[in-house]
This record gives sequence, C-alpha cells and structure tokens, in this order.
Amino acid sequence: MRLSSLFFAMSVITYSLPENAFGQSAKASECRSGFVQAEPPIGDKFEALEDWVSFAKALDPNKSYSENLLKPEHFNTINDFVESKADVPLFQSISGVAYYYECFGRDKDRARALELFELAEDEGDPIAIQVLSTQPEYRNDKNWRKKKISQLKKNKGQDISQSIRLSFEANRNYEKIQELTQASFIPFWEAEKQTKKLKRVFDPYCDLHTKAYRLWRQNIHAVGGLTVCNFYPQGYNNAGTAYSFAAGSGHIGHPYPENALDQMAIKLDHTDAIESAYRKSYEFVGLRAPVTLDDNYHRHIQRVLDISKMNRESNAQRLNAIRQQPAEDINSRGRLGFFSHEQKSGFSKICYYKVLGDLKALNVKSVKICPITHRF
Repeated sequence: MRLSSLFFAMSVITYSLPENAFGQSAKASECRSGFVQAEPPIGDKFEALEDWVSFAKALDPNKSYSENLLKPEHFNTINDFVESKADVPLFQSISGVAYYYECFGRDKDRARALELFELAEDEGDPIAIQVLSTQPEYRNDKNWRKKKISQLKKNKGQDISQSIRLSFEANRNYEKIQELTQASFIPFWEAEKQTKKLKRVFDPYCDLHTKAYRLWRQNIHAVGGLTVCNFYPQGYNNAGTAYSFAAGSGHIGHPYPENALDQMAIKLDHTDAIESAYRKSYEFVGLRAPVTLDDNYHRHIQRVLDISKMNRESNAQRLNAIRQQPAEDINSRGRLGFFSHEQKSGFSKICYYKVLGDLKALNVKSVKICPITHRF
C-alpha cells in the first residue's frame, strides 16, 4: 500500500440548495462533522467559539453539546443563531460546515460551503482552514499552506488553531517520506540504511501529529498522520491503533479508503479484535461508541472475511498446482524456493526463501502476503 493511499482524499458532489434548507422539514440530521459531534476545545482566546459552545449547551442544559446540535427540534433555533452572526468568521465556518456535512437540517451544497469557508479563512479561522486544506483546490498548494501556518501562529491560545498548524508543519515531511518510498524494489542489503532514513523522517512527522492530536482530537490531519505513524514500523508500529485511527476518521466526515481499511483489518487476525479496535475508533475522535454497530461496519467485516478466504484459497491452489506439475516442467522455469520467513523493510516487506540450501529474497509491498513458494 503506498503512503499516499493513507492520506485523506474527500470527494464531494455539488447539490443545489432547496428553499427549505434551514431545517423546515423534520428529517433527521446526517451530519458527520467532528466539530458538531464532539465539543471542541475553546482555549484561552477564542471568544466566538466560547459563544457557540455556550449557546449549544443552553439549548437543553440536561443534554450534551453534541446531543443538542443533532436534535431536529433545535435546527431552526441553531440556524437563526448562526445567521445572526453571519459577519463573524467562525460562524461563517459553522454555516459552511452545515452545508458541507448536511448539519442542522440543511441540504448539501458544496459550492456555497466553499464560499463561506473562503470568507472565513481570509480572517484566519481554523475550522475553515482545516476544511479547505482537504479540497483539491488547496490540497497541494504549498504557498497557501505556508501562508496559513504563519496566520495560525498568530492565534495564540486557540488549541484548534495550534493543532492545525502543527499538522501542517508535520505534513512537510510527507514529500520526504514519499521520496524514500517510491522505489518498487529495495535490495535487502540496502534495507537497513533505508529504514534508518525513514526513521529520521518519521520521528518529527509523528511527534508533531501527536502534539496536534492532543490539542484537538477532531483534527483530520492529525488523525490521518497517526494512522500512518502506527501502521509502519518506522513509526509506532501498532496495527490495532492504526486501524482505530483510520476507522475514526470516517466518524468525523472523512471516510478512510475502503480497500485500505479492509487490508488494515486483516492484520488484526480475528473479528473480535477488529470489533474492539472499531469501538475504540469512536473514542479516538472524541465520540461515544454506539451500543449496536451500524450496517457499514458489518459490510466492512464481510469484505474482510471474503478477502481472507480468497487469500487462503489462492495460496492453497498455487501450492496444489505446484505439487501436480511434472518435475521437468518445474525445473525449466527456475529454481523453486520455499518460504522461510519475512522482514519489514520501509514500506516494503522482504520475503526469504530456501532454494536448494541457499537463502533468496523477494521484495513485496508491506500489505501483501508472502507467497508460499517463488521461482528464482
């Protein structure tokens, strides 16, 4: 699996906005924004955010911040309050969130959402900056990101701002990581040197994302970064934690690539371990896990079981085919090696095979299973 597949890409569809966009209907909220689903950290100098959180809690003092914001009976009141502060950058972002993630009964309108986010990010609003940084128009714009780092530095005392700034700084290392992992084949005698180079890049990358995450658990860049840090041996090397971060990103509006999440789950070996890590994924992004997991989870588990079954059947068929081949046919296509052991090497894996007393090496992607046999 290439590292690029572990970073978050969001594809959205532009919808036209109907007249009843402000919650006039009683439809349930489909909001998947972490900003709405989990109470954000206010910090020392974020008066607009304090105003917003106080308003949300006051809707029903007996309910939590997120429960109040997700209740359809509050949608009209919420939208009226947000519109009354339309000149405040944070509330421009909140309105953008509502259009982007279908919060407060509004229907999705990406174009309108981006207009609002662009208004707010000019004034340095961190919510707007985070959302825009995931969009194709801004994702790879180094100059824009550099400007935003400087802008966010000025928002001292705002945990959200400093969290996003730290993640932007961490992601500067992405190009170095990508450069070191482009080669499709790494000779095993170069593996140790490559591992040390990657470790030197991973250390600051993971350290900055960890600091960012501690300031704000709904920082999508920090959640994505810590998925990478825990997935690879050069980082924290914890498959269960990596999976929890990856699954958690979907709970706050940034679904992890389906195929990549399935492959990560396979590393956990057992459905009980997968379910435990999936439940933790809610906690990792500041949410409470539901009592009953939804259909998306069960479809995910079925895909994982199907992939595991296919892998087992494929290996069995290959081994059976080899056993049935005539000896002269086998010898004509190279010496047959039998799997001995494997070793992680950067973003690859070295599979070792015993070939007539010798030890041969085969380089494969880290998420691949070493073949039972291979010809050299």
